[in-house]
Amino acid sequence: MLDIRERREALKRGFEAEDVKLKQMYEKGDAFIRQHLQESGEDGFKINGVATVYTSQRLKASVGDREAFKTFVLENDGIDLMEFRVSTTNLKEYMEEHDGAVPPGVNAHTERTLNIRRS
Repeated sequence: MLDIRERREALKRGFEAEDVKLKQMYEKGDAFIRQHLQESGEDGFKINGVATVYTSQRLKASVGDREAFKTFVLENDGIDLMEFRVSTTNLKEYMEEHDGAVPPGVNAHTERTLNIRRS
C-alpha cells in the first residue's frame, strides 16, 4: 500500500511540474491575445479552420462584509441572493448538542477513512 501511494505521489509531482509549464505558456498566449484585442478594439476573431476567439462578460461576486450582507438579506427577503452549503464544523456542534440529530433538510453521514503512515 505504501509503495502504491508513493508511486502515485511521484506521478502527481511530475504531472504538477509539467502542468506549471503548460499553465505559464497558456497565460502568455492569453495575455498576447488580450493585448491584441485591446489594441485592435475587436471583441474576437476567427482563424479559419482552427479556432474562433471571442470575449464574453462573466459577473463574479464575493461577500466583503458578511454581517452587512446577512442584515440586508434578512431585512429585504433577499434569500435568493444566496447559495447554500452546510458548514460541517457548525453541524457537528449542532449534532453534539442535539443527540446526533440534524436540522430538517440536511443529509449527513460519517465516512470511515483508512490512514497509513510509515513507522
